[in-house]
Amino acid sequence: MRHIALCTAFGALALLAGSARGWEEPPPLDDDAIAAMLAEAGGAKDHPGDSQLVVHHLTDVTVEPSGLSHVVTRKVIKVLTSKAVKDLSVMRFDYDPASQFLDVRWVKVFKKDGSVRKLKLSNIKDVPQPWRRLRWGAMMKLVGVPGLSPGDAVAWETYSKGFQIAYLTADESDDKYVPPMKGHFYDNILFEDVVPVKERIYSLHMPDDKPVHAKVYNGEVESEVRPGDEMLHYEWSKRDVPARPSEKRQPGRSDFVTKVVLATVKDWAEKSVWFFNVNEPVFEYDEDIEKKVKKLVAGKKSDDAKVEALQRWVAHNIRYSGISMGKGEGYTIHPGIMTFNDRAGVCKDIAGMLITMMRVAGFTVYPAMTMAGARVEQVAADQFNHCVVAWKLDDGTYRMLDPTWSPFAMAEWSYAEGNQHYVVGSPEGEDLTKTEIFPAEKNRFIIKGKSRVDADGSLDGSVTLKATGYPDTRMRRAVAYQAAGEGKALFHKFLTAISPLIRVKSYKAGDHADLNKPFVVKMTYGDEYYAAASKKRLSFVIPLGHFILNVERWSPYFLLGDWTKRKNPAMFWFPQQVEITENVAIPGGLVADAIPPTESHDGTWTSYDFKVVQKGASIQYSATWKVKDRLAPPESFEELDGLVKAIERHETTEVVLVGKGVKP
Repeated sequence: MRHIALCTAFGALALLAGSARGWEEPPPLDDDAIAAMLAEAGGAKDHPGDSQLVVHHLTDVTVEPSGLSHVVTRKVIKVLTSKAVKDLSVMRFDYDPASQFLDVRWVKVFKKDGSVRKLKLSNIKDVPQPWRRLRWGAMMKLVGVPGLSPGDAVAWETYSKGFQIAYLTADESDDKYVPPMKGHFYDNILFEDVVPVKERIYSLHMPDDKPVHAKVYNGEVESEVRPGDEMLHYEWSKRDVPARPSEKRQPGRSDFVTKVVLATVKDWAEKSVWFFNVNEPVFEYDEDIEKKVKKLVAGKKSDDAKVEALQRWVAHNIRYSGISMGKGEGYTIHPGIMTFNDRAGVCKDIAGMLITMMRVAGFTVYPAMTMAGARVEQVAADQFNHCVVAWKLDDGTYRMLDPTWSPFAMAEWSYAEGNQHYVVGSPEGEDLTKTEIFPAEKNRFIIKGKSRVDADGSLDGSVTLKATGYPDTRMRRAVAYQAAGEGKALFHKFLTAISPLIRVKSYKAGDHADLNKPFVVKMTYGDEYYAAASKKRLSFVIPLGHFILNVERWSPYFLLGDWTKRKNPAMFWFPQQVEITENVAIPGGLVADAIPPTESHDGTWTSYDFKVVQKGASIQYSATWKVKDRLAPPESFEELDGLVKAIERHETTEVVLVGKGVKP
C-alpha cells in the first residue's frame, strides 16, 4: 500500500479537456520574471553550506465536481555549487499511468550570463521506475540537463491530471483519473525542503459546494480564501524557508516539517465506511482455502490459538512481493483466492489473506489502514502506508494483528508498532485511534557474561544473549534472513567490540523458527593479549563494558552521531531496555586501585544504572539502561547524549588492579 510519488505536467490535449470543464491554468511564468527571481534570490555567498536553492515552487490544483484534479507545477532551482550540477543533471518526474496523465511542458536552463536555453523534450525518456519489491507499473520521465555550472538555474513546468495512487478503475476515459472516493479530494503539502526555499505556494480551486477541511502543522504558513464564480480559491504560502536536511533514522518528514493537510472528506468515520465497502468483496474463499483453514485450526481449543496458527501461516507463507493485478491495483486488496494461489502480495494483500482465512474460521475481522514510521493527523486525508488486520472481539473492541511484520515474531502485533495511528474499515465507521504504548520493559536485550582475566593478560569468557519483544524478533531475523552461516558470522562480529583479536571458540543458537520460547545465543571466546599485565599490576576494560550490540537497527541511539548537533527527531521504532551483567574472575592477591564510577540517572526519555564492584577475586559489572520511547524528539537529545556518553565511559575506563594481598 505504498504511495506512488506525484509529479505533474501540462499538455495541449489536457488543456483542451480542461478548458471544456471551465478551468484555467495559472498565468504563464515568462523568462523575464524568472530572471528577476534569480537575481533577487542571491548566490552561494548568500546561502553558505547549501548546494542549491529553490527560488520558486508553485503547485496549482483545480478540482472538478467528480474529484478529478488538474495540477500545474512550476519549479525554479538555482545551482549554487558543483554538487548541484551533478544532482540536477537529470530531472525525474514520477507517475503511475494507471491513475495519472503526466506531461512535461517545458524545461529551461538560465545561464549565469543571462542567456536562456530551452531543452528539447523530444529526448525525454519514459521508462519504468526502479523496482524493489513493488512491481505495479510505476513510470518516470527523465530529462537530461547538460552543461550546468554554479550560478546557472533550471526551471520547469509540468501538468498532470489524476491521482497519485492506482486505485480502482482502468479505462481510457477521464474516469480513469477520478479518485477512488469519487467527488472527494485530499492532499498533504510540505513547505520545507532539504535545501532552502525562497517561495513555496500551493493554490487550490474547489467547487464552492465542496468545503475543504484544512489544518497547518509543525509551523506557520500564510493563507487566503477567495470566493469566485462557483469556486472557492485557497492559497497557502511560505517564503524564505531555511533548509531542513534529512538525517539518519528520522521519522517521515511529515512529522516535523511545516505542512498543510486538507481533505473534503468530513471525518474518519466516512473514510472508514468507504474503505470497508471498497474491499469487502475480496474476502471470498474457495474450497482450497477452506481446507487449509480447517487443517491449521484443527485441535486448537481457544480463539487465541486458532488466530495464532492462521497468522503464523500467512506470515511465513505469503512472501512480500508487489505483483500488479492490473485493474484494481492500489488501495484495493487482492482477492484472497488470488493471494492464496500466488503466495505473494504487499501488506494489504497479506492482511487480506489473514482476513479471508479468519472469516472462514468464523471470526469478525476487517482491514485497517495505518502509518508505519509517522503519525496521522486528525484531518481525514489519506496519510497511510501500511495495511493491517482488526479482529473485532465480543465486547466490540478491536485487537490488532499484523501478518506482514509477524515473520519470526512471538507477538501477534509487532512491538515496533506501538502508539501508532490506525483507522479500521468497518460498516459502522470508525474514528482515528492508536495502538497501545509498549514500555521499554517489553523490549529487553539481556546479555550475561562470565570471564576470566589471567595474570599474563589473557582473557577467556562466555556470553549469553537473549531478548523479549521486538529485540527477540530482531535476533531471530539476524539468522533467518541470512544465508547459512551468515547469521552466525554476525553474532561472531559482535564479539569484536570486546577486542579486534577476539577468537570465538564456540557458538550455539536456538531454533529461530520455534516461536514458543525465546531465542538464545551462547558463545565462548578468548584473547591472549587482552589486558595490560606486569608483575604487580593488571589493567583492562570490563569485556561486556564494550557494548557488543552496536548495530544501528538494534541500538540506533548509540550510533547516530553527536546528539547535541542533531536537528530532526529520530525514530527508534521500539523503546528498549538493555540489561548487562558480567562476573570477571581475576588472579588472587589483587585489589582495585581504579575502577569505573557508579553512575545512575532517571529522566523523562532515558534512565541508566552502571555499577562496577570488586568481590574477592572477581570484578562484578552490571549495567541497565532504558530508552523510553520509540520516537526521540529534540527535547530528548540532551538525555540521549548523556546516556551515550555514560555507555562510552564504561567502554573506555579501565579497571586497574595492583598486588596488595587480597586473597581469593
